[in-house]
Amino acid sequence: MMRIPRVLLAAPASGGGKTTVTTGLLAALRAAGHTVAPFKVGPDYIDPGYHTLAAGRPGRNLDAVMCGEHRIAPLLAHGFCTPEPADVALIEGVMGLFDGRLGDGVGSSAHIAALTTSPVVLVIDTAHASLTHAAVAAGLAHFDPQVRIAGVILNRVASPRHAAEIRRGLDLAGLPVLGEIPRNPDIFVPSRHLGLVPAAEREESARQVEQLAQFIGDHVDLTALLHIAEAAPQLDAQPWDPAVALAGTGIEIPGVSPDQTPALSASRQPASHQPGQARPTGGAGRPVVAMAGGRAFTFRYPETAELLEASGFEVVDVDPLTAPALPQDCCGLYLGGGFPEVHATELSANASLHDDIRRRAAEGMPIIAECAGLLYLCRHLDGHDMASVLPLDGAMNQRLTMGYRTATAPTDTLVARAGDQVVGHEFHRTQVVVDAEPHRDTDSTRTSDGAPQGSSPHSSGLRPDPRSVAGQSSSTAEHAPLPAAWTFPGRDGVVSDGVACGSVHASYLHLHWAGTPQVAARFVKAVWQYAQRPQGAGESIAVDHSPADTGAARPDATTRAGGHADHCRQALPAGDVDAASTDRPTGAAAPELVQPGKTASASRDESAPAAPTAASPAVQESAPPPPPAVEPDLRHHGDRDVRQGLIDLAVNVRVQQTPAWLINAIVSTGNWAHYPDPSAARNALAAMHQVPRQMVLPTSGGAEGFTLIAHDLRPEHPLVVHPQFTEPESALIQAGFQVARLILDRTNGFQLAAEDVPDDADLVVVGNPTNPTGRLHPREVIARLRRPGRIVVVDEAFMDATDEAESMIGPHMDGVLVLRSLTKTYGLAGVRAGYVVGDPALIERLAAQQPPWSVSTPAAAAMVAVTGDLGRAHRLDLARTVPGQRDDLVRRLTDIGLPPIDSGAPFVLLDTSSISPQSIRPALESQGIAVRRGETFPGLGPTWIRLAVRDCRIHTRFAEALGSIQASPSDFDLPAAPDQHTS
Repeated sequence: MMRIPRVLLAAPASGGGKTTVTTGLLAALRAAGHTVAPFKVGPDYIDPGYHTLAAGRPGRNLDAVMCGEHRIAPLLAHGFCTPEPADVALIEGVMGLFDGRLGDGVGSSAHIAALTTSPVVLVIDTAHASLTHAAVAAGLAHFDPQVRIAGVILNRVASPRHAAEIRRGLDLAGLPVLGEIPRNPDIFVPSRHLGLVPAAEREESARQVEQLAQFIGDHVDLTALLHIAEAAPQLDAQPWDPAVALAGTGIEIPGVSPDQTPALSASRQPASHQPGQARPTGGAGRPVVAMAGGRAFTFRYPETAELLEASGFEVVDVDPLTAPALPQDCCGLYLGGGFPEVHATELSANASLHDDIRRRAAEGMPIIAECAGLLYLCRHLDGHDMASVLPLDGAMNQRLTMGYRTATAPTDTLVARAGDQVVGHEFHRTQVVVDAEPHRDTDSTRTSDGAPQGSSPHSSGLRPDPRSVAGQSSSTAEHAPLPAAWTFPGRDGVVSDGVACGSVHASYLHLHWAGTPQVAARFVKAVWQYAQRPQGAGESIAVDHSPADTGAARPDATTRAGGHADHCRQALPAGDVDAASTDRPTGAAAPELVQPGKTASASRDESAPAAPTAASPAVQESAPPPPPAVEPDLRHHGDRDVRQGLIDLAVNVRVQQTPAWLINAIVSTGNWAHYPDPSAARNALAAMHQVPRQMVLPTSGGAEGFTLIAHDLRPEHPLVVHPQFTEPESALIQAGFQVARLILDRTNGFQLAAEDVPDDADLVVVGNPTNPTGRLHPREVIARLRRPGRIVVVDEAFMDATDEAESMIGPHMDGVLVLRSLTKTYGLAGVRAGYVVGDPALIERLAAQQPPWSVSTPAAAAMVAVTGDLGRAHRLDLARTVPGQRDDLVRRLTDIGLPPIDSGAPFVLLDTSSISPQSIRPALESQGIAVRRGETFPGLGPTWIRLAVRDCRIHTRFAEALGSIQASPSDFDLPAAPDQHTS
């Protein structure tokens, strides 16, 4: 029996603030001097990342589906005691209190509470009701006698009166209130989609968690919470021990016998590490197992490393974004989950690591890969070069595949014997194909049980063409299909997942190794055998398929060249040559740069001869081309998202009607039979900005300026900062240039740092404030982009909606061009009026390229008119009203739990992926509202929408429509966003 003070934080439904409250409580208790052990119910990787940050020790998972009921209490005890005993354990629940696996509720918060006899504290989101919340809490308290509700925390309370009414009902139900957390739009809400906090951003996130701790601590009675935790009954369990778990599999591990492993564990208790942090070096002679870490690979359970360390290995984190190679003495590689699609450009650029992994795979080093790891071992991911260990191509897919799987090994593999069963979890929006033409059911969607609707008995999450192998078209291949890593039942047949080739095991399935110690033991055995192998170039350890073998590798069964069994040797060419992608550059490009429509190797001299290959003839055959990168439609603009009868939040024109005074000024200008002369407009605009007229060029809308720049300035290395208005890039591409993209990071609000721009960029285009993010970059940041030989182009189409303090327009603009538009503020979309201000030498060059009479007489008249007193008053009035109206929209979005990106523009950018993994635009249209789609902006996806700032009435209507979709996505034919986010 163990004394473990503990409490489980649950909620009536998802989205009630469990993660925010739990993170705040962890940090508050830690700040008060308590050592807190954090846990999360279910397979989720993301919430434990915030738990780790707040508690200062690893966040762990309690998953009864993957680990089994009998291991939950021991895992709780282990996490409580490791790395040192804690004072209290906080367990964050999942979804609603009784929501678990479909059909039986296994793995729910209530199930875990019952298995661990943990008291439950309900976190209730008090929005949209008052006394009814007490009734819901009372119902939950009496639903299952094995689950004890010990208290309630009221979240997002509107007022003291609101809280008092709920309290009265809870008093009648006998449920104490531990805290009342008021609504606060500035509160730090942990993102559900960012993964663990990168080391570079950990300092800022730590400050935010510290503020959250103060806020939660001020409104929750921590002493009362601790009293509830301390009243929990003693736990009838012994801590889970990784060495005992390995010994219990009965699998003989070279150099680590069953009677030795417990002693090894006792003498060196495995330390747990947050992904991305360096691990301490181990003792001399210990084999090294590399674990993918860093920003792109953040998903793994602490017990995985603990099992490896208990086996006598030194576990070393390797960041595939930056590491040039695996550790020299590496004998095994674990590639977990994460966000490879977000970091595909940087992953693609690190070709030296690809080469090293490919070489080691050909030599037979054991490699296990899950989900993101599977994608990384492919040849390409959305057109970006990956490690090319397997003859597969990966691509993003809007369809969501999610759920628990009871999977079977169809044959002996690196980690299983034929017929072995495991329980894992799948969550991804990608598909993997063998050739460039995906073999899939185009009208099917994977259901919660893992089956593609309308699939054939052999269709799969991998979805290969069974006739195809690497280097051969599906019409000519005569080899057997690639062997699957796992199979599991689907709605219409057997679903195959992943690939198992010799010493490589890669699949979409995430496993918790504490629940599948036999998988860990077989991987450990293979690593030990590889570490003890006779050294020989090109040799590999192949899986013994005889029935008597345990399924691990054996050192005496070696193959040459491909280094693997015949049926999949094409997947693993020998040596340092990538036979499936011989045009890969050996050097690494700037990691943030993306070549639109190209892979990272697109800039290579295609006339250069390919390196010779020592691979087998089958490998040397030309591989099918990679799937094309998914490119946004750069010519799509907001007006195409609007239809008659819809409330328009898509187009950023600030006024619905052109002002009468401006119309009068336009129509009263002279005789339109004469050819236009923009001289007066040029003078008026120069006077307004207090610059010489030589620094101003009127244009036919701001877009003409981008065309002139592309055709006259002829840059060698143009770069566009994204996400932003796509017309500049489109103009450069139309002029024949290859444009690099600098994709800014959403985690810091799309802020630009001058040092992120490569030195060789001789034309840099940036928006300020940026469309669609609304980010208003400080003037000094953009000024730091200036340097000899570089032209900085700033799109200031929305600057007149601000106080213009950050504008680059001024008397000294060497190497700078600023583009302005009159469309948005004055309602002149149909007139096409804009201008360029900047370096007079550059302005002269642009003017020489401009077609005659480009600026019409009405446009020139409009330019003159807006510089007058009426134009100035109109502009200032809008600049004064925009912040208040924007704040109103932001408040309404925040109130429903969807805070947008911070904006300094007359629009905001919103990520709706917490509602559904698919675009909600059609659902909003059905509610009578048009919004600007986000997927046509590089760096964004279909869950992003841009919203024009309007008035309070329209904002109210929009928030109501969005709230109805948020409450019940299925009513709008949308899949709901899952509560667990793994990849």
